[in-house]
Amino acid sequence: MLPQNENLCMNIAGLLEIDTPPHGLFDLRDGSPAYLVRRFDRTPDGRKLRCEDFAQILGEDDKYTGSMERIGKRIRELSGVPGLDVQFFFERVLLNFLLGNGDAHLKNFSMFESANGELRLSPAYDIVCSKAVIPRGSDCALTLNGKQNKIVREDFEQVAGILRIPLKVVSDIFGRFSQSYALMVGELSQSRLSADMQDKVRRIMEERHQRLFGR
Repeated sequence: MLPQNENLCMNIAGLLEIDTPPHGLFDLRDGSPAYLVRRFDRTPDGRKLRCEDFAQILGEDDKYTGSMERIGKRIRELSGVPGLDVQFFFERVLLNFLLGNGDAHLKNFSMFESANGELRLSPAYDIVCSKAVIPRGSDCALTLNGKQNKIVREDFEQVAGILRIPLKVVSDIFGRFSQSYALMVGELSQSRLSADMQDKVRRIMEERHQRLFGR
């Protein structure tokens, strides 16, 4: 994926209060952009923190095998703050859909050892608008409510129920994300994507918001 694409999507994640590591675009000597992310599995003094992605946690060789529900259930079992981390995971699944990221696979979600020794959902990483580059790709790399395509709001509601996220919390998340379109388009207009790519991404965002929120 284009580094400008990932930088845009990660910036949007941060604006929507999703935990992200420090990141940014930097120009190389030849003028080409490079996307850099600070490691979150290291302490300030360089000590390694335990960190495993969900391909490792679930014992899957194929990172495209499984479902979002399976990840969420395992988060509940492992996290030191299970209710909160399941909510954070649900927000990321929702954001990936709204951004047209059909490539959020098992290796794009991880658990890491926090400073107090608890296992927590790691900061978000590797969020992209894959649909702008692979237009025939699936809505989701992993199944969501048994589906990879033609996903609608009810599918997210079903998954939230399976993960035991309170209805009030789900309603608040939908409310916050339903108002995100102007913010996302504003950030898109400030990005370093080409005008043609910006138009593709904007149309994807618009269609996804329309599908979930009717606007």
